[in-house]
Amino acid sequence: MQRCIPLLAALVLGFVVPDPSLAATWNVPSPECPTIQAGLDSAATSDTVLVAAGEYQESLFWPYRNGIVLIGAGMDSTVVVGDQSECVLLMVDVVEIDSTTVVQDLCLRGGGDAGLILYGASPHLRLCLVDSTHNGPGIACFSQSRAVIGNCHITDNQGPGILIEACDSALVIKENAILRNVTTEYGGGIYCGEQCSATIWGNVIAQNTALSGGAGVFCSHGASPKVVSNTISANAAPSGHGGGIYCWEYSYASILDNVIANNTAEQNGGGIYCTECSPAVQGNWILGNEAAYGGGIACCCWSPHPEISENILANNVALYDGGGLYCYHNIPSPIQRNALVRNFAVRNGGGMACVDESFPALSNSTITENVAGSHGDGVYTEDAFPTLSSCNIAFNGYGLHNASYASVPVAQNNWWGHATGPWHSGGNPAGQGDSLSTYAWDFVPWLAEADTTAPPFPPMGLELDGSGENFLVVSWQPVPLADLEAYRIYFDSDTTGFPYADTLDVGNVTQALLPSLGVGTTYYIAVTCYDHGNDESWYSAELIASTNNPAANADASDKWLTLRLDPNLPNPFRAQTAISYFVPAHGRAQLEVYDLQGRRVVTLEDAIKALGWHSVLWNGRDEAGLRASPGVYFLRLDAGGQRSARKLVLIK
Repeated sequence: MQRCIPLLAALVLGFVVPDPSLAATWNVPSPECPTIQAGLDSAATSDTVLVAAGEYQESLFWPYRNGIVLIGAGMDSTVVVGDQSECVLLMVDVVEIDSTTVVQDLCLRGGGDAGLILYGASPHLRLCLVDSTHNGPGIACFSQSRAVIGNCHITDNQGPGILIEACDSALVIKENAILRNVTTEYGGGIYCGEQCSATIWGNVIAQNTALSGGAGVFCSHGASPKVVSNTISANAAPSGHGGGIYCWEYSYASILDNVIANNTAEQNGGGIYCTECSPAVQGNWILGNEAAYGGGIACCCWSPHPEISENILANNVALYDGGGLYCYHNIPSPIQRNALVRNFAVRNGGGMACVDESFPALSNSTITENVAGSHGDGVYTEDAFPTLSSCNIAFNGYGLHNASYASVPVAQNNWWGHATGPWHSGGNPAGQGDSLSTYAWDFVPWLAEADTTAPPFPPMGLELDGSGENFLVVSWQPVPLADLEAYRIYFDSDTTGFPYADTLDVGNVTQALLPSLGVGTTYYIAVTCYDHGNDESWYSAELIASTNNPAANADASDKWLTLRLDPNLPNPFRAQTAISYFVPAHGRAQLEVYDLQGRRVVTLEDAIKALGWHSVLWNGRDEAGLRASPGVYFLRLDAGGQRSARKLVLIK
């Protein structure tokens, strides 16, 4: 046994030593302590067990003493390999074990039923790696454990990364990397059950798999954890629900200010799925998730009162209904101040789908640039009774689609993208805003301008106007918002950072110069806007543009001297289609749509364009703003004395 200076150790390690004069340090391996278990058994309260680098074949049982500090040489250096038939470290709170008990800087690897099990014990676990269990969670916390698990890596376990049962809010899981854990049931990253109300904050929960659902986080049986400021990404539920988060059976989780991105579920809720529960879902970025129903969020089977507010749902995909949000068998629930932007449903409801006696109350929200392969680019309803008010429903093509005469959804006091209101064949045929299906809607009165209580629209039509060796000139369409304050450009040459690192506030203008850029460098650019209250929109569609490289330009091939008109996407299309074209020299460009009889339907572009790529959307309307008849049309592009044409198909 080696005596130490315990007060200095306490200051460095951040724990309290009750009686410095009695504390000791036990070194492993040493003649007195050849194993880690021997060191723990020798240690008294306030003692430190220091474990040298190396691999130790042990299954550890924590002694019934509080305040022991176990420290390795680092999570990659000190590795404890457990027996495949039991856990690597078991800690049972026969006497109180609180946060003065510390496990730090070591790896627990290869346990049988778990890496670490805490029965009521509440240590501070930090800077540790728990990985590669054979058939169980990385860490399991039971019976009112109030542990603090921080700055650890919980990876590659054959069970949930962390399993929590019957633990209150004093259990804290913070700033960990919870990665690549796999379970055949629920909760790949974190499983919360049996009245759990732990705090889950600031973690990266990624690439986990749960066959049944809740691949990132699973909450059930009255669990009400606080899930705050985490990044929950690339998790997969290949046979179930809730790629990112799954809330079930009276769970009242608080899901606040997280990034929930690129998760997938075979069934419902690529980002979040809730059923038979009422979570609070607020202030999250829910991006690029995918599921059969509800790419972003799915609320199904009598979720009583989920509170969904101030979220951004963007670029989510549903293989059937509800690209952004899907509501099925819900009783009334508030959905307030959300932005549903550029979500996609292969079938119905690009932004939101409400079916089978669903009663969501949607207000102060922005639903824009969403696409459905079949019906309801913005919102799709079927035998449902949603109420939409003070919303901006614009630039979706078909803003709302009601598939049944059995219900009359209320959509009063919304803005539809134009002062004339929505186009409705029977109720408002002169409307130039988003379209309504012919089935019954209660949409009168409407707003003459965008509602300023809803999130601002993202700018549209971002394109390159000019370029030089170290600058780019970009422009976009003005955002129709009465309290618009200014625009902000985000740009970077590296796509790994999100959002892009460089910003430029340009005021209330729609063209701007990006100066002092790298020569011959490709940049990724997006634009937002913000209002007088500093509420910022989501990003515009991304523009990829390059500064000029004189050496490369000198050797440019003939392909850059040729006018190019790419196929429009999608084609066929219903609500809108994107058209990209390349102009080989600075000058006037005309892009027009013609019918089969050679009559011009609409002019999409007629302006001076810089050399390079440009893009434009066609919403299927003619020069008068009326929807063109379904059928075959031709695009014709003229620029620089060259002409190119393509066929496109508009469907009902």
